Amino acid sequence: MLKYSVMWTLCAAVTATPSAAAKPAPLPPVKTSDNVAAVNGVTIARKAIIDRLCRESGPVMTERYANQVIVRAEARKRGIAVTPQEVQERITEFRTAFMSFPGRQPNDWTDFLQRVGQKNLEDDVAIQILTAKIGEYEAARTELTDAEKAHVMDDLERASHTVKARQILIGVGPQFANRTDGQALARANEALSKLNAGAKWDDLVQEYSDDVSTRDKSGALDTVTRDQLNREFEEAAFAMKSGDISKTPVKTPVGYVIIAVDERTDTPVTEEKKTSALAEVLKRKRDRIANPDGSGWFTVAKSHYKIITEMPWERR
Repeated sequence: MLKYSVMWTLCAAVTATPSAAAKPAPLPPVKTSDNVAAVNGVTIARKAIIDRLCRESGPVMTERYANQVIVRAEARKRGIAVTPQEVQERITEFRTAFMSFPGRQPNDWTDFLQRVGQKNLEDDVAIQILTAKIGEYEAARTELTDAEKAHVMDDLERASHTVKARQILIGVGPQFANRTDGQALARANEALSKLNAGAKWDDLVQEYSDDVSTRDKSGALDTVTRDQLNREFEEAAFAMKSGDISKTPVKTPVGYVIIAVDERTDTPVTEEKKTSALAEVLKRKRDRIANPDGSGWFTVAKSHYKIITEMPWERR
């Protein structure tokens, strides 16, 4: 396990301009080692600025620099490097995008560089490029596990069998007028008897069904595959053929249902479909790993490092 100790400090220069009405007193000499500014004789200590910046931004910047150490270490492991030319090309692209914003002035880029620092910008860009390169490297080496392949095959198998069905639901429990299981079963049998005697399905849906989401559309459900509905409904529906109506009410976790299967489809899973599905899932997996922000591979890599932060301002 690698061990990294990260220490971060900040320096800043602050100046203030008095109002036009005030008559500023002569500024006393400012010692570079002690103060960063003076306002009408009142000095602003360098230590106070650094301490404030460290307290407010120190943890974030510490983590940022620690992450950069990890990225560089991971790049070295893989023999991945970034050239000065690559860095400058990326900075040129960034400068073009920066200056394209409406309202930019010619000196805005210069001001930006003064705030950030040319070296800091180059370091940040280098880390960005290394992060992307590591992601591409890891993505190219990534394959699906046996478990992932099996999951894809299971999904294909489920999707190859579909039913388009309608239902009359007789609910059980408090949300259905405290109807008991026995009462629900009796009511479901009553509806099924009327259906077998020639009553119209739509009329029975309106009279008996407790499913308000399907009551006004003849009890019709969306076309479903396996594992989309509860097990009891699924087993009954997929045991039926197109045009079948369940001979007895089917007990489910919410009550009893009478099922009418309008269409049953069983489509063979071809080798072409298998190959295409596996390729698509692999592509998504590799895209996640190759994410330019490093989220795909960096979290795993970082978990192998021990990071010790030393932030003395937190002890005061």
